[in-house]
Amino acid sequence: MERVLYNTILGAKPTLPDGSTFYYSDYSHDASKFYRGEQWPCCSGTFIQLVADYGISAYLHDEKGVFVNLYIPSRVDLNIAQQTVAIRQVTQYPLEKTSRFEIDTPKPIAFSVHLRIPAWAGAATHIVVNGKKSNTQVIPGSFLELSREWKQGDIVEINFDMGLRLESLNKRHPELAALLHGPLVLFPINSENNVYTSAQLLNAKQNTAQEWSLSIADKKILFKPFMFIGDEKYRLYNKLAIAEKRS
Repeated sequence: MERVLYNTILGAKPTLPDGSTFYYSDYSHDASKFYRGEQWPCCSGTFIQLVADYGISAYLHDEKGVFVNLYIPSRVDLNIAQQTVAIRQVTQYPLEKTSRFEIDTPKPIAFSVHLRIPAWAGAATHIVVNGKKSNTQVIPGSFLELSREWKQGDIVEINFDMGLRLESLNKRHPELAALLHGPLVLFPINSENNVYTSAQLLNAKQNTAQEWSLSIADKKILFKPFMFIGDEKYRLYNKLAIAEKRS
C-alpha cells in the first residue's frame, strides 16, 4: 500500500476540468506521464476514493491499542478504556528518515502502540521514547509493539535505517533491477538505457530531497522519485551487466 502511494498516485497528473484523466502509470523503458485520450473514463473517480482510503488506512486499532500503518502527517483520536486519546504524527517521511508521535491524553493510560517496520528497514532502525533509545527488538516486516502507561506529552520517534537497494523484476529476470531508497523507487531521468553494475547504482548520491545522481563515463545520470517527475522521460528497471545475472 505504501509503495502504491509514493510510486503511483502521488505522481499522477491532476484530473483537468474537461475530464482529462491520468488513467494509469507508464513504467516502460521510455516512459512518460500522459492523459488518456478520452474524458471522464470509468476510473477517474478512483483519485477521490484513494484520498479517503489512505486516511482510513493510516491507523488501525483494537481494544488494546493502535497500529501505525502509514508514516504521514496526521492525527488520530482513539477511544481506549472509555477515554479519548489523541496521537499526532509529525513527519516528512520518506524524504526524511524519522517520524515523531506526540501523545495527548487527559490522564495516564496503559495501551500499546504498534509501529510498522518495513521489510527494507536496515539494522540501525531504532525507536526513541521520551529521548531514550528503546531496547525493543526491531524486526523488519513486522509491527513493533510499545506497551506501557502513556502520559500527557509523551513522545515516540522512529528512526529508519534507509539505504539504497536493488530489487529485480522477478526471479527469471535478475538482470533487470529497480533502484530504491526506502519505499521510493528512483527512476533514471532522460537517460539512455544504460547497462550498470550493482555497485554503480548503489553508489548513487542524494543531491536534494527530490534528486539523486551518479556519474558514469563523464555522464551525470539523474534519478527522481515518481512524485517529482514532470514531463521528463523515465524508466523503472535498469539493465545490470550480464556478468551479474543470477539463476
